[in-house]
Amino acid sequence: MNFRKTLFWIHFAAGLTAGLVVLVMSVTGLLLAYQRQIVAWADRGQWGAVQSGGERMSIETLVAQVSRTKSANPSAVLVRSDREMPVELTFARGEVSFVNPYTGAVLGEGSQSVRAFFRTMTSWHRYLGREGQSRPIGRAITGAGNLAFLVLVTTGIYLWWPKSLTWQWLRAAVAFRRQATSKARDWNWHTVSGFWTAIPLFFIVISAVVMSYPWANDLLYRMTGNEPPARAAAPAAPGAAAAQRPEVQAGAGGAAGRGALNLAGLDALWVRAEGKEAGWQSITFRPPVRPGAQAVFAIDRGNGGQPNLKSTLTLDWKTGDEVRFQSFESNNAGLRLRQWMRWTHTGEAGGLLGQTIGAIACFAGSLLVITGIALAMIRRILGWPPGT
Repeated sequence: MNFRKTLFWIHFAAGLTAGLVVLVMSVTGLLLAYQRQIVAWADRGQWGAVQSGGERMSIETLVAQVSRTKSANPSAVLVRSDREMPVELTFARGEVSFVNPYTGAVLGEGSQSVRAFFRTMTSWHRYLGREGQSRPIGRAITGAGNLAFLVLVTTGIYLWWPKSLTWQWLRAAVAFRRQATSKARDWNWHTVSGFWTAIPLFFIVISAVVMSYPWANDLLYRMTGNEPPARAAAPAAPGAAAAQRPEVQAGAGGAAGRGALNLAGLDALWVRAEGKEAGWQSITFRPPVRPGAQAVFAIDRGNGGQPNLKSTLTLDWKTGDEVRFQSFESNNAGLRLRQWMRWTHTGEAGGLLGQTIGAIACFAGSLLVITGIALAMIRRILGWPPGT
């Protein structure tokens, strides 16, 4: 058996064993392609526009007022530079409230149906829809599916490449054409889809492998001459973390008996965060679970999916002194490459164009699986339909 035949059988076996998993990830990846824009559009329908004017409320007062209204503390506070955009507060279970920054009035909640849809699609994309303690099983299956998909893409490129490059072959490889038989049609669709999307599919899949396996993640760092970061300890059993969490002291505007937040001094820290990076588009702050802990601000100068425009500022809560400022450029090459992997996988690193390329690649991935199964399993193994 020569090298080409060996690769064919590897390609054949990978497709049969992981085809359905790859199909699920491709379809859900397509449905998730424009998640950011769709959620923003749906949310805007919940609250409308903010009429700017006058002085904006302080963050401390705004958070305290909304916390009293909802009898709950936010897990994240997001402020955008656009003065006609609301402040976004995230609560438990992903619930989001949009707040008028001038009055503190809650304008609306995040679109629950749209957000629930994307949570379901994400669950299927990452864990095949498994929840709770069975999630690691789903993650292991999708991780293996990513490896198999990488094998399919790399071997497919080699198998697709002709022994002699001719104009007739190129014409057949780059355009969808009407075919006399269903087998010829499937072969044409399989070949053309692979021709146009092999490169974006390779980057989507290789980034998925890096995110799926610790060894692949570590290899990424070692390839750049950097030591992989230490991994966090495995999460405790459900409820254990909450039982061990120190009680948050009552403070300004808090609800009795709910571990009210004490955010005294946050306004001054927020001013420092806004002045740290010129041209910032959004700043996200996560209230600490312990009083007096450091204040960490995630500053974004881009659209939310460009790692080179993200930075993190850590300030001492008591003194306001800068503890650490971590920009993209200050990271080592391994971490920079790892961050690019995360946002390349979704296409968001390339903005709307990158997301569109990713969506097309996911559609092509679905088509490759369907036509590949038809060519390999239905026709090669079962010989159906006769004469094809």
